Amino acid sequence: MRFRATWAGRYVHWLGQPGLDRSHIGGKAAGLNALFQLGVPVPPGCVVDAEALGSALATFRREADVRTGAEASIIGDYLLNAPMEPALVDELQAAASILQADAGRTGELPLAVRSSALDEDGQAFSFAGLHDTVLDVRTPDGLQSAVRQCWASGWSDRAIAYRRKRGGDGAPDGIAVVVQRMVPSDVSFVAFTTDPVTEDPNRLVISATWGLGEALASGSVHPDHIVVDRDCNIIEYEVGAKRTMVIPGSFTDAGVRTVPVPRALQSRPVLTTAQADKIASMARWLAARMGFEADVEGCIAGDDVYVLQARPITSLASPTRVESAPGTRFHTTMSTSAR
Repeated sequence: MRFRATWAGRYVHWLGQPGLDRSHIGGKAAGLNALFQLGVPVPPGCVVDAEALGSALATFRREADVRTGAEASIIGDYLLNAPMEPALVDELQAAASILQADAGRTGELPLAVRSSALDEDGQAFSFAGLHDTVLDVRTPDGLQSAVRQCWASGWSDRAIAYRRKRGGDGAPDGIAVVVQRMVPSDVSFVAFTTDPVTEDPNRLVISATWGLGEALASGSVHPDHIVVDRDCNIIEYEVGAKRTMVIPGSFTDAGVRTVPVPRALQSRPVLTTAQADKIASMARWLAARMGFEADVEGCIAGDDVYVLQARPITSLASPTRVESAPGTRFHTTMSTSAR
């Protein structure tokens, strides 16, 4: 059954609702909301409106009497400990409780907390890996801290430099925050529906590794490299040296941890032929419906494939709109346990 939340607040909006505005929920959340509406298996969750960050910044400017964007490092440090409005604290706790009840959990429910800047994941700029994601969050205090960390990441040296390089003043337009049930991934992957190096649309490229996707995002692991043709046949499979993987922490709000990959798995292919076929079909199906060549992030838990993000490939010299694609074997009913 598809996850539905009947409760809504001033700051927190549930993914899957019609009418959510990108100017309030940011690029990542807008993409996830579109995936929900397509019926794609996305972990249930909500998004903290960028208005909440605006309120925190307004308080900061009253207290510090500084101009917008004038003190990037000071703003970032402030946001890490910024006081939250009581209404936001209450709404975050209510949302976490709803996700916990939906999962049938009476104890801690691991959450993934992800930045969703208003100017990211567009046709021009992706901001991939520049804003923070906090995984394995399990307590109310941990959730509040993770939201603050996502806010502050908009003022990191890397994010400021990225924006300035692209003609901006460095300060983000705003940052919303996605809060989702964390999937305990056996495998994480990223799929590009066009080869981002050769720009050949007949070559779909997948990177895959064991465990959570943070290892892929950070570049800390040499993943498997798979190339799939238009008929979903594997034409290249390079097994990477997967010596480490990221897994959930061993105690409450410890965050994730990096551990050695068991020796038997280091040289073993991460994906079966059937899994690569499923990922390729799904990615091309999404690209056809979204209308652009896509960078699809996802994971596998047990027999289920989940989509965690889908955005345009911004590295292509000449971005091409996708009108149709042969990956029609993908059905949105392929996995329902994420709901």
